[in-house]
Amino acid sequence: SRSVGDAALLLDCLATSSPDTRDSLSAIAPPHNDSSFLDTVLNIQKRNESESCLSGMVIGIPKEYSVEGLHSSSRDAWLTCMKHLEGLGAEIVSVSIPSVSHALPAYYVIACAEASSNLAKLDGLRYGTGVEEALTPLHDAIMQARSQGFGEEVQRRILCGTYVLSASSYASYYEQALLVRNQLRHDFKAAFTPQGGKRVDVLLTPSAPTPPVTVASALSDANENKRSPIEAYAHDVMTVPASMGQLCALSLPVMTTQISTKNHKSNIEVPVGVQLMAPRFDERTLLKVSGALESVLQFRIPDHVHEL
Repeated sequence: SRSVGDAALLLDCLATSSPDTRDSLSAIAPPHNDSSFLDTVLNIQKRNESESCLSGMVIGIPKEYSVEGLHSSSRDAWLTCMKHLEGLGAEIVSVSIPSVSHALPAYYVIACAEASSNLAKLDGLRYGTGVEEALTPLHDAIMQARSQGFGEEVQRRILCGTYVLSASSYASYYEQALLVRNQLRHDFKAAFTPQGGKRVDVLLTPSAPTPPVTVASALSDANENKRSPIEAYAHDVMTVPASMGQLCALSLPVMTTQISTKNHKSNIEVPVGVQLMAPRFDERTLLKVSGALESVLQFRIPDHVHEL
């Protein structure tokens, strides 16, 4: 979506009090009698900045996100939002999530393992790309169908996932990743737990350690432009913990910064944002804080960004 209101409108369409019990991905959220998510955003944005519309709310700043390699533009966006939230009446406090540094490797171990397991059924015989000619033995037909049907990144994840699920590596990799995930959820829960009479409502972090790359750069086949898989994975280091910790999260663009690419003669402007996280099923608080922050920032992504 291009605004907090759009995200709230989409959530109103997706959220339902009667989820499909046949769908294992449908969660039964706590019932509420409040207005729609969109109304929550519109109401907070109608209030004047001087009213301190976020008075009484506490914003947590995880100290582990202030890493050495954090780009200056990401840090500036982070600090700017802290100041604006204070101006809206919120209190800024420091919190700690010790296990967050292990979230990225644990996430990709689990994600690759699930990809390997879920895609094992795709053999190309009953559905999929198939093969032009019947091949024998059967193993060759399946191998050719999976080679043609899966791209480079998918094949990489299947191979990694198959390895971490193997008998010799299961305990060393997959089980350890599950332990990290459980510890991360515990640490997030502790961060949101009231301490000293104060309950942290929302966590504020950068969205990424560095500015985003353009689509052209990400898809480039040229060796000098192409990022390594490790570099691409590392770009997710700020947002992966929310998924691992079962939190609701939102990335909000804050400002633009200039980057240089080999596909453009001059520097181009790309958006830089922050991430806001709230406890599971507390989307209403997340949208309230995000809507207020968006309203005071008055920032819109330039049209040319969608064409990069």
